[in-house]
Amino acid sequence: MFNKSKKNGFSLIELLVVIGVSAIIISFIFYLFNNVNFLTEKIKTKDKKTIELAYTINQLRDDILHIIPGKSGNSSGFQLINGEKLIFHRQNWNISNDFQGKKITKVTWEKFGDRLLRYSNELGQTNDNNFEKLEFKTYNLDVNFSVIVNNVNLNNFSSDETLNLPEGINLFFGDEQTHFFTSRVGQP
Repeated sequence: MFNKSKKNGFSLIELLVVIGVSAIIISFIFYLFNNVNFLTEKIKTKDKKTIELAYTINQLRDDILHIIPGKSGNSSGFQLINGEKLIFHRQNWNISNDFQGKKITKVTWEKFGDRLLRYSNELGQTNDNNFEKLEFKTYNLDVNFSVIVNNVNLNNFSSDETLNLPEGINLFFGDEQTHFFTSRVGQP
């Protein structure tokens, strides 16, 4: 009679099958985590764009709420040129340790390539180099302004002609010109 001794352990084929299955499972897990990292980066980028866009809109809203009607000297109180350049006067509070008061600034919003630029300087300043400049990224989206006058959207407007401000200002973004923002002028 044969005395078979039972071996404790695995055969070579069993070990190769386990290693092969483990390699397949590990590759799927690696693929899954690689996609999670990709999606996380995509979400972070979108969040950054959303925050920058919200900051742009809040700055524009603040400017619009403080628009001053009327003409000052040779400077028009409000102009929109071809839906790409918005010029107006606004009231600012100047608060410092030695002085508190109001000042009037001339603000220009202008589309420039893939950016939206905001320039501002004190009204009546002759030195063109003394201005504040802010840049906002548009991420290659087309940006246009329009004003609302008598419930009609206009791409060109000057308060010199009517001596009034428009009822509101629209901001359009994207190829399909998605209506993104509207604010009544001088009202919250």
